[in-house]
Amino acid sequence: NAAFEEYYKEQRIVHEEEWDAFMSVLRKPLPATFRVNASCRFLKDICSRLENDFRRSLENEVSDECGEYALSPLPWYPGNLAWHLNLSRKQLRKNPALESFHEFLKHESEVGNVTRQEAVSMVPPLFLNVQAGHHILDMCAAPGSKTFQLLEMIHQSKEPGLLPTALVIANDLKVQRCDVLIHNTKRMCTANLIVTNHEAQSFPSCSLAKDDSEAYKDHCKPQRLEFDRVLCDVPCSGDGTLRKSHDLWRKWSSSMGNEFHLLQVNIAMRGIALLKVGGRMVYSTCSMNPVENEAVVAELLRRSGSSVELLDVSTELRELVRRPGLGTWKVNDRGSWFQTHEDVPDSRKNVILPSMFPSSTSIHESHKVWHFK
Repeated sequence: NAAFEEYYKEQRIVHEEEWDAFMSVLRKPLPATFRVNASCRFLKDICSRLENDFRRSLENEVSDECGEYALSPLPWYPGNLAWHLNLSRKQLRKNPALESFHEFLKHESEVGNVTRQEAVSMVPPLFLNVQAGHHILDMCAAPGSKTFQLLEMIHQSKEPGLLPTALVIANDLKVQRCDVLIHNTKRMCTANLIVTNHEAQSFPSCSLAKDDSEAYKDHCKPQRLEFDRVLCDVPCSGDGTLRKSHDLWRKWSSSMGNEFHLLQVNIAMRGIALLKVGGRMVYSTCSMNPVENEAVVAELLRRSGSSVELLDVSTELRELVRRPGLGTWKVNDRGSWFQTHEDVPDSRKNVILPSMFPSSTSIHESHKVWHFK
C-alpha cells in the first residue's frame, strides 16, 4: 500500500535508515506469545516444564525452522512469566513436532493457568502499577486478555490465605463482546470482577458503600466510586496489527486514524474524570498513528491543565525496547498535508480538528511520551 508507506515516511515514526528493516518486520508472521498466570497453584510446575522440558526439546526439533531460541521468556516481563515462541500461531498448529507443546498450551489455557496474548498487549497493564486494594477500570476491555492480566495482579498482590479486596470493572460497548469477555475471564474463578456494558466515553458515575447495610440509612449516603487505576485501551485504526491482520494492508488509509481521534479523546477524558487524585491512567492503542497517540495525549494535557501530569516511566520495565514519542507530526486529509489547523480548508475544519495537531509548544520540552513498538 503506497499510501501507507508515504504516510509513515512523512511522519518519520522510524529513522530513515531503519525503514527497510521496519517494513520487512511488518511482512513477517507475528510470533506466538503467552503468559503464565502468576497466581495459579501450579506456577512452579508449569515454569519448570517450560524451562526444562519444552525449551530444550523445541530447540532440537525445530531449530532449522526458527533458529536457536525457539522458546524463550520475554526479557522485560517480570518473573519470566511471559514467553515468546519464534513461530506463528499457524506454524504452531501445523508442525507435527510441536504437537505435544501445542496440546500443553491448549489444556493450560482452558483451565486458566496460561493465557495466549500478544506481547504488545501485555505492556499497558504493567505500567498501571496495580497495588492491593485498588479499584481498577478497564474502559474498553473485550476480548479480555488485559482484564485477565489485571485479575492476576490483584490476586498475586493479596496476603497469603486471604481473598483480595481489589475490584476490577471491565467495560465494553457491545453485548456480544461482553459475552466474549466473560468467557475469557471466567477461567480466573474470581469474585472481584464486574462486567459492564456502556459507551466508554459516557461511563456512568458509580456509588460504593463500605457496608451494604449502611447504604439504606438516611444519614449514610454511598460514596462516589473513584478509581485508583484506569486502563484506557481505546478503539483505533489498528494499523499496528498488520502482521496478523493482512487485509489492513489493502484497506488502510490515513482517514482511518482521523475518524477515531475524537472518540479516543472523549474516552480518555472520561477516564481521567473517573480517576482518584493521585491515580494513574494508561492510554494505549494498536496504532502507530500520531493522530491517535501523541495528538490525543497532547489534547488531554491541554484540556486538563495542571490537574493531570504526564508521567515519565523510563525507569520502569527497563528491558523493554522503547523510544521517545513524536514531538511534531502532520495531518493528512484526502491526500493533502497540513501542519496547522489554520491551513485546513474551511469546508474540512469540522472534520480535521485542532486537537489533531501539535501544540505550539511541544509537549517534549517538559515531558517524554513513550511510544511502544
